[in-house]
Amino acid sequence: KTERTKPKVSVQPRQEGLDYKLIDLSEFYNISLNETVHDKPGNDLSDLGAGVHTFGGTEYDIRGIIQLSSSISEEKTKVKYPSKIEGIAINQKAKAISFVQSSAWDSEKGTIAAFYIINFVDRTKEKISLQYQIQMEDWWAMPESVVPDEAEIVWKGQNQRTLDLNFHLQLYKYTWINPFHEKEIKTLDIISNNERTGLMLFAITIE
Repeated sequence: KTERTKPKVSVQPRQEGLDYKLIDLSEFYNISLNETVHDKPGNDLSDLGAGVHTFGGTEYDIRGIIQLSSSISEEKTKVKYPSKIEGIAINQKAKAISFVQSSAWDSEKGTIAAFYIINFVDRTKEKISLQYQIQMEDWWAMPESVVPDEAEIVWKGQNQRTLDLNFHLQLYKYTWINPFHEKEIKTLDIISNNERTGLMLFAITIE
């Protein structure tokens, strides 16, 4: 059984000179893009490639995966993923925050899989619920997959596992509009709701 409770993994170094609005997640990634994901041989994201990607006119710094635990993740993968990630530095104001994300393992539509907690410098907080097939959908695109109600598909790809099963991979962009954009955000936390579905987060960009 592999322990991933300390969410650190060797990832490609961040490019120098990147805009501060592209949030650096290197301290928090727990899966690299070319690593076998969920204990399934051939199941990786090397097709995506590490670096700065532009999706829908927005740049994202993607160099790994943050996988949160779910109620079935350890059983399915033999890996103990963290139930929460705390202290992602933002340190700026934001009109909106854009996330490249997906999920693993299905639930009923509308099930809250995880939360983003926005921590402002004035010590107030804002809690964002992430619901299956509303703000996120499975990274394996299968015949029963849908486009989430409040997100859009921004990348499609393949790996050997999905080719063998005649599926493909998809990542989604979800944008949260900040009603308190006049206040500076200090940090962001991610918390699993311990349902079947586990959040997969790839990048955060301030808009």
